[in-house]
Formats: sequence, structure tokens, C-alpha cells
Amino acid sequence: MYGLASRKLNDSKEYILFLFSGIIFLTANSLYAYMDYPYGVGFQIIQLPLLPIDNVNSGKGNFSGRINSRLINVFSIQSNRFIVDGEESQIEPNLRYALTDETQFGFSAPIISRGGGFLDKNIETFHRTTGVSQGGRDKYPRNEFNASYEPLSLYYPLLDKDLFESYVRRTNDFRSYPRNSTDPPINFPTHENEVRKLVINKYYPYLNEYKTEDSIGNYDSIAQGNPKFFLQSTILKGSFWFDKITAGGQVRVPTRSVELIGTPGTDISVYAVYHKDWFDGKINFKFGVSYSQFEMHKYRNFDLRKNQWVFRPSLIYNINQSWKLHFEYVYFASPILHWNRLSTPAHQIGFGVSRSFDDYQLQFATFENIITYSNTPDIGFLISLEKFTLN
Repeated sequence: MYGLASRKLNDSKEYILFLFSGIIFLTANSLYAYMDYPYGVGFQIIQLPLLPIDNVNSGKGNFSGRINSRLINVFSIQSNRFIVDGEESQIEPNLRYALTDETQFGFSAPIISRGGGFLDKNIETFHRTTGVSQGGRDKYPRNEFNASYEPLSLYYPLLDKDLFESYVRRTNDFRSYPRNSTDPPINFPTHENEVRKLVINKYYPYLNEYKTEDSIGNYDSIAQGNPKFFLQSTILKGSFWFDKITAGGQVRVPTRSVELIGTPGTDISVYAVYHKDWFDGKINFKFGVSYSQFEMHKYRNFDLRKNQWVFRPSLIYNINQSWKLHFEYVYFASPILHWNRLSTPAHQIGFGVSRSFDDYQLQFATFENIITYSNTPDIGFLISLEKFTLN
């Protein structure tokens, strides 16, 4: 059994590496792209934010195609509530069609691979070299996937046998995970008191087996993510205060897939993008805002946000006609409610460089979480390749 699990883990690592290196090879051919990160992974925040989409239009009657490859590493821990540790890679083809010079529509359909990955050693080395705290990373096995939660942790002071357990050891110790799926349930005195039984039966009926740990399975998986469709149009052009303002909408459709790679429910978002060029077009400033409504409001014992705002300012510095530097900041309220650190607002920044020629552009980028660290990836990388006139 151990040998089979080890082979599955190695296969997943090799697949992730193959995806990432394959896109690097493909980018020798050409393109034009914008930063299109997933600022989160499903096994951490369950449903991903719907971001404002960039306002680049390839011209009336033109199809444009883009392929994104992403590699994302996550480590997040709250000692008595959760640990989220793993890696995800995505390859996402996108197709757009410009009805006019102002209006376009398109869709994307990601393929996602999830597992332990291979970046942990490099990240620990970087943290050690720069003096950044490991945050508990070095206490757990490298390159293994683990997403587990303790739903009853808020009730530990009421249910534990002594206060030391709840307020000292549980709060400050690193969790004794990952646990093997064959291990017995964590010892918890639920049978010893009628009040304890009532609490579990009323508020956590699915925990009637008296298990205090809830884990996400399917560690090493490759599956279809949620397809997305969008329509957008430039609604205002040219003034002293702005060059153009674009508005649009997105629909994310449900899919039957591996748990938390694809999610059920139809999600809808409307967004607007403000665009202003400075210094004769040397600097392009954009500010995107989106508002989303989610159909899924509950997942296991998690209460999920019914709606969400996203704010996305970005700057592009045009070094010359071929090279550009990209910077952006993304803020959104976490989709998970009432889960302490997992429910804090998310802040991330992204940096990128792109090279364009003819109607192509190649982009390399990285993103990093700031301010709060529990509900967004630790670090991620993107390679994107787009060709504007496929027809």
C-alpha cells in the first residue's frame, strides 16, 4: 500500500513538472497576454474569486487564443483549527472573439493537477536565506499534500477535560498532522457527557462518529476545473480623466469533478475596468472592480460568502515596443466565513515581465501573499502565451 501511494505521489510530481516545463518549451513560438492568476486554490478557500478581466481587444472579427500555465504552492496553518499544505498546477486554454473593436466574448477551461509538489525545499531555503520565518513549514514532511480541519476547535474549552489542553497545548503546539487515514479518530470525550452529545448532534450531525478531524481526500488528482464564460464591452472612451472604461460579466459553470478541483453551483460576476495612460503611454494604469454572487453557500461545516467584492489595480511600464513590466495588487474578502484566520481579507501582489513581437506576447510572472497569509497561496508562478489573430 505504501509503495502504491509513493508511486502515485511521484507520478503527480512528474505530471506537474511536465506541465510547467512543457509550457516553457511552447513559449519559444510566441504572444500577447495579461496577468490572469487564480488568487487562491480550491482546497484552501473552496471557491475562487472571479477577477475583473483585462480590457485588451484584438480587433473586430479576430479570434485570439491564450494558454496559461500556473504552479502554486500553499502552506497555511492555525494550530488548533486547520493545516493546508500542498501544490497545484494548472494549464488553461482561453479563446476570445471580438464582435467589434469594443465588444468581445470568450471562455476558458482549466485542467488542474493537485498533489504534494516539489517546491517545498526551495521555499524553505529561500526563507532561511532571507531570514523570513518558516511559519511551521519545516515541522512537516516536504512535498506531501495535507488539508485537514478541526470543526469543533471553538468548543474545545467546553469539551476538553482540562483547560491546559485547550488554552496552552492546543493553541500553541504544532498539529500532529498529517495523520494516516487508517489512524483511529482523535481521542475526544464526547461519550462522557450528555451536553457534549447534544452539541454534536445539533450543530455537527455529520460528526456523529465522534471524529474531530475533517480531511480533504483525493490528494494526487488531475481533473477538469470550472469552465468560465465572459462578455465585455467598452462603454466610455476618451476624456481628461480616463482613456476608456470597460464593463462586463462572467459566468462560472458547475462541473462534476474531483472534490474542490471543480465545484458545484453557477457563479455570476459583473465587473468594470478603468484605464488611463500616463506619460504618452509609457505607463498604463488600470483599476478593476468586480462583484460576484455564489450559488454554493455551504460546504461541509463551512459557511461560505454569498457575494464578494474584488479590487484589482495594476500598472504596466512599457520599457520599449517589445518589453513590458507588470505589477498588480489584488484584494478580496475570503469566501469562508467564521473560521478565524481563514476568514481574513486576502491581499496579494503580482510581478511580471512580457516580451511582444508581431501579434504575440510571452509573459512570465510570479505572485506572493502579503499582510495576511492564511487564505492565499504562499507563492505562485505563471507562464502565459497569447496569439491575437488566430483567424
